[in-house]
Parts: sequence; structure tokens; C-alpha cells
Amino acid sequence: MAFRHRITPSIRRCAIAITIGSSFALPTAAQQPSSMARSASDIAAITRTGAEFSQRYMRGDHQGMADLYTTDGVIFPPGRPTIRGRTAIAEYWKLQPGVTVVDHKTTADSIIVRGDIAYDYGTFRAQNARDGQRSNPGFGKYVIVWRRQTDGRWLMHLDIWNSSPAPTASP
Repeated sequence: MAFRHRITPSIRRCAIAITIGSSFALPTAAQQPSSMARSASDIAAITRTGAEFSQRYMRGDHQGMADLYTTDGVIFPPGRPTIRGRTAIAEYWKLQPGVTVVDHKTTADSIIVRGDIAYDYGTFRAQNARDGQRSNPGFGKYVIVWRRQTDGRWLMHLDIWNSSPAPTASP
């Protein structure tokens, strides 16, 4: 008596999903060194762009800040509606008269690159001044989704942040 088993459509879909998923899971040994080098250079480029964003913020260059987002970029400022597109993003970053940013620094806790998309999260410190009078520094955390452009540049596509307490000193 011959043994026959029946493959149901749900088992077939599961097998296909496992096969496809496993093909993306682990690069071959030959791919690892070049992808690791590319990833390191991508992380360095993202870090430089993040530092440039801070410099533009401290210069009050709201249009230059917006240019570091994709054309269809989206920001999610705390307590405000979602803001879409470079023009609206530039308007959001425009400083009020008499206000300057005297300090802005981000510290990435993790940057993960997957093809043409990267995920970056970390903390920031910011301080502004109004009419020359410095405020207390503010602290927060952020998550940014980056997109590699056809010219190789990394630009912010999604950007969300909120405030958090000042970091405590380690003993």
C-alpha cells in the first residue's frame, strides 16, 4: 500500500513563506564583508547628516534642515499634528524672532541599515535662547527612518521625537 499525503493550501503557503523568508535571513559568507563595510559607511553617512542637521538648526537654517528630509518626508512633533513635505517641514523649523538655538546634539543608540532603509534611535539635548537669555537645556529621545536616495545620500523620511527627563549621572 503506497503512502500518500495531501498538502493542503495552508501548508503550501506556509512552506513558501518559510522558503522565501529564509532566503533573506542570512547572507552568504561571501556577502558579509562587503555588506558590513557598506553598512559601516552608511552608518557614518547617516551620522554626518544628523550632525549637519544640528549645525543647520543652530544657524537657524530652516530650509537647509528641511532639505535633509525626503521630498515626501513626515515629522511627528510632540503635541502637534503630523507635518508632511519639505515646504511644511521648513515652516515648522523656522525659529520665532529673537529665538536662537545655542546647542543641539543627537546621540544615536542604534542605527540599523537594511538595504535602502535605515532605522535610527537615540537621545538629544537642545538649548535655545530668547533675546540672548539662555533657557534650561531640554532632553529627549527620537526615532528616525532614513531613506537612501538614488544619488546615494541618506535623507530623513520619518522623524518623531519627544521630551524626557535630564539624564542622571552614573555613580
